[in-house]
Amino acid sequence: RIRDGFLGLLAALVAEPARRVDLLPLVPERTRLALSAPYPGPLPLADDLLPGLIARAAAARPDAPAVICGETATTFAALDASANRLAHALVRLGVRAETRVAVALPRSARQIAAFLAILRAGGAFLPLDPGLPPARIAALLADAQPRLVLGDPDTRARLAAVPDLPDALDLDALDLSREPATAPAVPLHPDQLAYVIHTSGSTGRPKG
Repeated sequence: RIRDGFLGLLAALVAEPARRVDLLPLVPERTRLALSAPYPGPLPLADDLLPGLIARAAAARPDAPAVICGETATTFAALDASANRLAHALVRLGVRAETRVAVALPRSARQIAAFLAILRAGGAFLPLDPGLPPARIAALLADAQPRLVLGDPDTRARLAAVPDLPDALDLDALDLSREPATAPAVPLHPDQLAYVIHTSGSTGRPKG
């Protein structure tokens, strides 16, 4: 995509060398048309938010791949059901609107499902790299103040050295089989906190 855009820019320069730079095409025409396509709507408010869009995709294309990780593909139906079951568990554990929940999982379909589950419970997720130094993780947790940390046995072992670690939930030990596969009845609003991301800290303390 970058190559095509660059070649298109060079072609425009050769064709019209006197043209003002700010009028030159920076992206191919097909890309520009795709980016300017209108958003499908109007939709009810809840359906306009990310959890609703995923639910609509699961209903329309349940067997289509939603997440591909290595050689493993997770369908929209599987992602939707997995997120919903975890969302019900999170609601029972006290996750409410804008409750922050840290996710210390490797990049995977499970991590994506955890992010989606937190949003469906009304909360906000904090991506946490368990490979960071314990002091850095402690600083991020102190800043974000999450109620829970979601992880697996491996990441929980890595986080054992982190001081003042909030309640850590091992997803491998959590039985979600009895939880509903439908979304919890939690009201969501576009102004709610969705997630917390931190600056690198290169100029001082990381800021959420």
